[in-house]
Amino acid sequence: MIRAILFIITILSSIFPVFAYAGAWVQEKGHGLDILTFRRYISTQYWTGSGSLQGSPAYAKYEIGNYLEYGLTQKLTGGLYLSALQSHTSAMGTQRGYNDTKIFGRYLLWKNTWSVFSVQAFADKLGNAVQFNIPPQNSHFNTGEALLFGTSGTFGKKTDQYWFFDMTFGLIQRYSAGNQLQFDMDGGWKFRNNKIWLLLQNYNIVSLDHPSYPGGAGYNLVTIAPSLIYWIHPVVGVQMGIAQDIYGQNVGKGASPFIAGWFRF
Repeated sequence: MIRAILFIITILSSIFPVFAYAGAWVQEKGHGLDILTFRRYISTQYWTGSGSLQGSPAYAKYEIGNYLEYGLTQKLTGGLYLSALQSHTSAMGTQRGYNDTKIFGRYLLWKNTWSVFSVQAFADKLGNAVQFNIPPQNSHFNTGEALLFGTSGTFGKKTDQYWFFDMTFGLIQRYSAGNQLQFDMDGGWKFRNNKIWLLLQNYNIVSLDHPSYPGGAGYNLVTIAPSLIYWIHPVVGVQMGIAQDIYGQNVGKGASPFIAGWFRF
C-alpha cells in the first residue's frame, strides 16, 4: 500500500524552476534583483514511461519562493533561493514545510554590446518537504553546473523596443535520485520604454540514468511558461503567468499559474 502511494506521488511529478531570472547576464557590482513568487500547481493526469497520458488522483500544491541575486564583483554574481510549500492528495492529506535552500554563483566569461556567455554552479539542501514534494527526489542534496548564453537587440530603428533570448545547458547531480540534463530557453520583448516585458520560457529535464525511484524509473519533462511583467516603478515590477507541462515520461501533467514581485536594488 505504501509503495502504491509513493508511486502515485512519483507519477504526479512536475518541476518548478524559478520562472523568471536574469539568465546569462550578471548583476552590476553592488546591485541586485529579488523575485518573490507565489504559485499554485494542480495535476489530474500523468505520462507513463512510454509517454502515454493517463488519468490520476488529483495532486495540488501551493508554493512560495524567494530568489535573490547580487553582484559581488563586475564578473561574479552570487545568489540564494528559498521555498516552502503546502500540498494535498487524497492519499496523504495536507502537508506543508520548507522545501529548497539553494546557493549559486554565476561568472561572466565573455560579453560584447548585446551578447554574453557565462557559467553557473549551484548546490541545494532540500528540506522536509522533499518527502511529499514533486518531482521525486531520493536525495536531500543536489548540485549542478551550467553554461549560459544570452543575446538581445532592438527592433530596427525602434530604440525603445528590445528583444532578448537566453539559453541554459546544464547537468544536475541528484546523487541517489539520479543525474539529469537541463536545457532551458527563454525569450521576450521589452517595450513601452522598458515598462512592459512579454516572456516565453521553456524548461526541459531529461534523465541520464534510471535508479530506484519509488516508481522504478527516472522522469523526463517539457514545460512552457508564458508571462507578462509590468514595471510600476523603475525598481518594482509585477509578473503574472502560467506554466504548463506539455510532454513527459513517468511524470505528471499539470498547470501552475503564478504571480511574482520583482525588486531591483
